[in-house]
Amino acid sequence: MTIQELADSLSGTCQNINDVIERELTTEECMELDNLVSLCSVCGWWYESCEMTERDGEFECGDCGESEDV
Repeated sequence: MTIQELADSLSGTCQNINDVIERELTTEECMELDNLVSLCSVCGWWYESCEMTERDGEFECGDCGESEDV
């Protein structure tokens, strides 16, 4: 399973990363995965990192950030 396949498996879900990872990753692979997908601290779903915003040191998806701004 490639890093991109892991990212694709997590994106748009609320899966635990341990449920998706089938093998042990190197530090470099973990960093690469972290650059592709991030876990929203509000709703707990995985999103592409480019869809995330940082607020008070926590990352949240665009949907949660918009709902809190209203």
